[in-house]
Amino acid sequence: MKKKILYGRYLALLGFFACLCLIFVIRLASFQFFGDNEEMYREYDVKNFTYTVTIPALRGDICDRDGKIITTTKQAYALAFDYWSMPVDKEEANRSILVSLEALRETDAEDKRTEDYFPFDGQYPDLKWKGEAKTEGTTLYSRLHRVMGRRNFKEDMTDEEMVTWYAKKFGLLDSKGEPLYTNEEMTELLRVRYNMDAVDFGTFVQYHLADDVSLETVAYVKEKNALGMVFPRSTERQYNYPGYLSHILGSTGEITANTLAYYTELGYPADAIVGTSGIEQLFEEYLHGTDGEMTVVEDKNGYIIDSYVSREPIPGKDVWLSIDIDLQVAAEDALAEYVERYSENDSAGGAFVAIDPKTNGVLVMASYPTYDLMTFNKEYNKLLADPAIPLLNRALNGVYTPGSTFKLGTAAAALEENKITTSSQVNCVGYYTLGNYKMKCWVHPDSHGYENVVDAITHSCNVFFAEMGDRLGIDVMNRYSKAFGLGQATGIELSESLGNLAGEESRLENGGGAWYPADTVMAAIGQSDNAFTPLQICNYVTTLMRGGTRYEVHILDSVREYYTDEILYSRTPNVLGQISLSKQTVSTVMEGMKNMVSESATATYLFEDIPVTVGGKTGTAQVGTDNDNGLFVCTAPYNAPEIISACVIEGSNTGRYSEGVAAAVLEAYYGVND
Repeated sequence: MKKKILYGRYLALLGFFACLCLIFVIRLASFQFFGDNEEMYREYDVKNFTYTVTIPALRGDICDRDGKIITTTKQAYALAFDYWSMPVDKEEANRSILVSLEALRETDAEDKRTEDYFPFDGQYPDLKWKGEAKTEGTTLYSRLHRVMGRRNFKEDMTDEEMVTWYAKKFGLLDSKGEPLYTNEEMTELLRVRYNMDAVDFGTFVQYHLADDVSLETVAYVKEKNALGMVFPRSTERQYNYPGYLSHILGSTGEITANTLAYYTELGYPADAIVGTSGIEQLFEEYLHGTDGEMTVVEDKNGYIIDSYVSREPIPGKDVWLSIDIDLQVAAEDALAEYVERYSENDSAGGAFVAIDPKTNGVLVMASYPTYDLMTFNKEYNKLLADPAIPLLNRALNGVYTPGSTFKLGTAAAALEENKITTSSQVNCVGYYTLGNYKMKCWVHPDSHGYENVVDAITHSCNVFFAEMGDRLGIDVMNRYSKAFGLGQATGIELSESLGNLAGEESRLENGGGAWYPADTVMAAIGQSDNAFTPLQICNYVTTLMRGGTRYEVHILDSVREYYTDEILYSRTPNVLGQISLSKQTVSTVMEGMKNMVSESATATYLFEDIPVTVGGKTGTAQVGTDNDNGLFVCTAPYNAPEIISACVIEGSNTGRYSEGVAAAVLEAYYGVND
């Protein structure tokens, strides 16, 4: 729970302000090259200089519905030498370098050192060229030639000549040419001085000795009064569940040229970090805080004599999602396992969605394959070229033929329109004929015999539902489908595909041919042109189970105060549509779903540890010449659902593998393995 760590966050914030005085010991010119959201001005006084420094506000956290922090802000500091702040006196400058290196050793931060381009092996005075430094095409080789060009060194310069040049240039030798420092110190001073050249250290470029260091390291350097050292602060998003929920969380980044005018009008500095996709972008107005300001007074020698927070930063608000992160992890793990194990397609994927029917909030939204936001930028081109399309959020933007999961809606429509009663039967002889059109039932050459609606749902009889499609007609069938939300916007805050509801109208819009009665019976069993997102399919079942009232789907639970978790805004979904279903209709469909699970050996095995009775409906969707997609919709408990889900696994040829993902999520929901 977030409240359990709130005290720690208070301490972190207090520590941040307490150490600010240690951080901003620099002169005006160094601030001009600081970057990272820092602006300042300087006023001249006879004795003192006064300037202000922007204190960037912390970005709000992204939490799940129970307050577990999914995404937070990690603060880090760098040890950097600033050209304008470096002492002119070489001895003092060398002292600052040695003090900074000592700080890294004493605070166990030597692993934070930046990349080393030093072209020598060994220790002073026995420093010799590294083989790599003389091997064309290597990083050391290219950096060495950059330095040689910068310093106008001769191409045939020896290692000894270069070492001697640096030692003399930066005051490491006395007047007799003897070293002023120990051999170890000489080696490290030469290393740092060379690396400064290798990164073009100068007016516009700082040299970062170490990145991502702690305040302890910063305080150590400040205590030793290492002149020339500055401490740029950086923040980055930290993902407490790396690799999970990546399609939803989104990324942060710098303001682009296309959005500069928009954010400038809102008062953002040009170098602000903002949400660029997903939740980060969608709820930017809540997550982004208000920067503060620190006033610093230096004496004429550049030493701080006073500093105080003149305007405290206001952190962004926390965004709580409807997501249950524990269920999300269970879903993503199971989805990956079942897709990899059972899909027969190359570059296949899948999706899983779960909704809380009490609130219509999304509990789980998983898409596979996925990626890790920690390495997203580095891996972007690879992800973009991947034929499995990992950047696609299949839960929101993948569209799939629903197959037999559509039959639940057909059954409800037939009951409500009095085309059948609960006791009406249709004789399945293994195939269905309509004029010259003949369609096989999936059990052909076997048959189901006489089936009522509960039997037909249980056994997924194509003949029964084809007959219902013919009795209803496409217009009536689509009136119910639209009311259930199929082919309609769900209302979720994120971008989604609308899918396609089969019918004469959509076929004409899509440039197809004429609509025939045979198309209607195919549509009734979830084939034809029907294609919906997993979220739409899940919401359709949720609406049906609720008796026909369709609410907006949402992923935002609430917006809360950073310090106190006080609720500032709570999401209440609006009603998008209503089609009244009788209790008998709903209970009849529920009964068929319960029997489908209880009469399936696979489903019975998968759900045997779940402490409630589960309802479900499988679907197998034909997709041209490829292997069929497998779908499964699930309700638990079957007669009073607390969680409703939909799963699709591409190329699995059956819905029974999708049942395994649903079972894994229900085990997490009910704490089966706790």
